[in-house]
Amino acid sequence: MKNILVVLLLTWTGAAGAAQPAAPKIDKDQATKTALERAPGGKIESMELEDEGGKSVWSFDLRVGKTIREIQVDSETGAIVSDKVETPKQEKDEKAQDALLDKAEKIALVRVKGTVLERHTEKEKGATRCEFLIQAKDGRKLVVEVDSKTNKIVSVKTGEQKKKEEAGEKPD
Repeated sequence: MKNILVVLLLTWTGAAGAAQPAAPKIDKDQATKTALERAPGGKIESMELEDEGGKSVWSFDLRVGKTIREIQVDSETGAIVSDKVETPKQEKDEKAQDALLDKAEKIALVRVKGTVLERHTEKEKGATRCEFLIQAKDGRKLVVEVDSKTNKIVSVKTGEQKKKEEAGEKPD
């Protein structure tokens, strides 16, 4: 469902001014049917609509016997995008990553009231940071970084400031 280090790939370019994504053409029920047809007898453990490299997909973790299969369904076409088996270690790491992000997300939302559009972790100078793109209630899109070890807010920036920082430009 997610890479071990990245839950959602946050594409900063265009994030500051991007409109809210349109509703997917393939709804949750259609995507679920497709995923279950691909893994007969599978039981859904989790599912979500997520951004994978700029493409909107329905992502499923299905338990088939003792195996977890991650199946992704394109939300525009209904085609299977990927189908891979997760090892027990990958599944354990993913659950730990989700717990880390869930805790940090609560902290970020205390600081910036709104809706989390994207979230991921990244390692920076040996420290793990949780980053969230949040649509604030006032309409702005803000990037909130939380240190995963201290659970403290590291920074709050506009999407445009984050883009400049990543491009090596001096932020405003």
